[in-house]
Amino acid sequence: MQAERTAAQLRYDETVTIKALPRPKVEPTRPTDSENRVCGDDLVSALDRQVYKTPLFMIETWARGQQEAFGQQRPVIAIEKSYRKWEGTAHLEIESPALLSDEGLKLHFSVTGNPRYMAQPHDLVPIYLETPTADTKKPGERQLLVVVIEPTWDYNHWEIRVEYTLRQLATILKIDPSGPVTAHTITQRYRELGLRAQWLGVADQQQVQVNGVRHESGGLDQKGGSGKLRLVPYTLLELTGTENRRNTSWNMSEKLNTSRPVFNTFQEILQGGKEMMTTLECEAEYRLAREGDLAQVIVAMNKLHDDGEMQKRLGILKMTGEQKVYEDTYFDLPNPYDLLANRIVLRRRHRSSDAGGTFLFALKGKTYQDGEGRRLRLAAQCQLKTTALTTTTGQALLRRFLTDDSADNAVGRTMLHALDHIKPVINRLKQEDVVPALTVVSNRDTFTMTLANGTQIDFSADRATGRLGDGRSATVYSFEFGVGHPALTQAATTGGPTTGGDGETTEKVSVKDMIGQFERAAPQIVRPYHVPADLVNPAVFNQPDYQQFVKLLHAVVTDVFQLDIKRLELGGNKAHDLAKLLGLI
Repeated sequence: MQAERTAAQLRYDETVTIKALPRPKVEPTRPTDSENRVCGDDLVSALDRQVYKTPLFMIETWARGQQEAFGQQRPVIAIEKSYRKWEGTAHLEIESPALLSDEGLKLHFSVTGNPRYMAQPHDLVPIYLETPTADTKKPGERQLLVVVIEPTWDYNHWEIRVEYTLRQLATILKIDPSGPVTAHTITQRYRELGLRAQWLGVADQQQVQVNGVRHESGGLDQKGGSGKLRLVPYTLLELTGTENRRNTSWNMSEKLNTSRPVFNTFQEILQGGKEMMTTLECEAEYRLAREGDLAQVIVAMNKLHDDGEMQKRLGILKMTGEQKVYEDTYFDLPNPYDLLANRIVLRRRHRSSDAGGTFLFALKGKTYQDGEGRRLRLAAQCQLKTTALTTTTGQALLRRFLTDDSADNAVGRTMLHALDHIKPVINRLKQEDVVPALTVVSNRDTFTMTLANGTQIDFSADRATGRLGDGRSATVYSFEFGVGHPALTQAATTGGPTTGGDGETTEKVSVKDMIGQFERAAPQIVRPYHVPADLVNPAVFNQPDYQQFVKLLHAVVTDVFQLDIKRLELGGNKAHDLAKLLGLI
């Protein structure tokens, strides 16, 4: 007999329309039981539901927020759930740009989970609408619990559409207009909003524990590259106005469309719907003298992978491993190779699994070192069209792109920052085409170690062979640990078709000309990329995940590899090392 529904469940059922689409004709193989689970309502007393954040408590929280915001005038919420093959962990994706008009706001987004990691008996995913804040440590402030969903293995893809009237939206955003509410009323106060999804659950199968945040996607800071709802296109002026705030996230990214000035200027060579990403790369890389030394490191990591007890002692909650092969083409100015000589990486990365049309272009710029030996490197990447390197027009535009210091051009600014004290190289970049200089094939054994609070530490043991067109080759061996370091592969910049507003006429304005001109108090936004000033920020070394990174690095090198970390040779730029070995520089 079905339990009687609570008032909150009744309101949910009356407000949210859920339609199940047909399952695939060929039934996929059901995965093994996940290590994750949800603490259900049946495991605790009614009084403890709030403490344990059970599914019913989350529904009650949703219903209470709806009642306070809207009374009996309910918004329109429609969901289609289906099964979709998914290789990632879990992800919130904005399916269509936020559509704001004088009739209201329409949202269209999806949530997809991988059954391999799904909680038992179902996922528990609250999705929040958030607004920007002035707090650099808190990019988004919750305004409303939009919906709570419970994906299962059978239905892991949920496509959600929500419609708010302008009056409802003003209530959510705490805007008290003096007259009628219009779209302009909203955008005067907020130029962007965010949607953030959290996956709640526990990892321990034996104990009753509070449902905590096991994974997060979306939000104004766009964890996973999605979650921002731009209500109007960006302007160079408002982007410049954010530069007194430091972005401390390891990765910042956003899919390019006509709301971004950099895309409007360089769309002949940039792929729309794909991310432009910047990264504060925090790595510890060490050179090894012989292939045998590398083999011993790989053997030790495989033993750790198979030793659950040792993982627990090191604080590793989950560990996965795989082998990967990368082929990287490094570009430079022709002889002398000034970029490689100055430790600047400009490369295209290839993998056999890349989709057609993939042209991942990555730039690794200046490295900052503090007085304690800690290092950060500023990197940027995007997806180019192949015409950027195969046509005269494309090459000319690429030269402009790599040396352009407009506020929104994170790639050009990363390059100019790296060459700040080498003006002759900047002049060469403005006049000469970059050409392929070196090919490096990397055979890697990679491992991902998940720690408390969802921190992931990446490890790779790398055999990298550099080759020149005349047949000469050289090989270097190394291993590295990284925190917050994205896999610079096609998957990191995958996106849908180009979408966005109608755009606007973009006049090139340099950052130098614009700093200091931002006089009026514009609505606060979250800048979707790092700027060079973010690199020199000791605060990133105080972040909890960095502390976890340092602790695990020393424990693995000392206890697992049985090596003295103080005696290891520091690495950090394989392309530069290979170029030296091959006589390019």
